[in-house]
Amino acid sequence: MSGDKPGVINTSALESQVKLAAEVGGPIPPLDETLPLSKIKPNTDTWYFSIECPKCRRTSPIFRDYSDGKLGNPFTGRGAVVAACHFCAHQVRAAPHAIASVLWR
Repeated sequence: MSGDKPGVINTSALESQVKLAAEVGGPIPPLDETLPLSKIKPNTDTWYFSIECPKCRRTSPIFRDYSDGKLGNPFTGRGAVVAACHFCAHQVRAAPHAIASVLWR
């Protein structure tokens, strides 16, 4: 991962944690820091953890949910994720409780 931007590393790390929890069970570590995330290109009929943009009020996918919605929102902690809205590019900061699993259509 040498040379990768922090957002790319953070996005991959969160996706890996979800994938592991979906495959073998167990909790996801608390999100206790602010993680910048890279922008993704969502695929139709795929589950993503998403946040609501306060500017355009749309639900924006931020990283893949490999549990296909089965984990609900497994995130806890005092930290946040920061990601650009998929629709209006506004930088959104969201606490762990504000992350939702959504099927992208």
